[in-house]
Amino acid sequence: MDIKHYDAIGHTPALRLAVRCWHELLEAGLIDDGGIAVGWDHKAIVAFAEGGTPIGVLTWTNQDWANQLHVALAYVIPQHRRQGVHTAMWHALVAKAVELKRPVIASSTSLGNLASRQMMAAQGREETGVVTRYRVVVP
Repeated sequence: MDIKHYDAIGHTPALRLAVRCWHELLEAGLIDDGGIAVGWDHKAIVAFAEGGTPIGVLTWTNQDWANQLHVALAYVIPQHRRQGVHTAMWHALVAKAVELKRPVIASSTSLGNLASRQMMAAQGREETGVVTRYRVVVP
């Protein structure tokens, strides 16, 4: 497996995987269509299988104002899950945080996304809060 960093997600092999991730989360009811999962300012870490096929993506932003990195989304295509792909991308992001001197990597997921929450806990991440949302009826 090969891991590569990209300074912007647009026009990279990561873009299709990121959109696929967003679509699967939307279909599973884990996000709504108002969520922005892919931003043109997102940086990307992409995992490639032998032969150069992209099999995983982790998108992130550098939040200077908060002195942290923020994971926007992470996705591994189903046939490559539970093979260390996400862990390899996570370690690449941790190394980037060290390089940038960012002491925190933040991320979020739906309360109902138990697989993601379990994976995050296994990596040593802490659940530190709950995000609330109020939907305003706009005529």
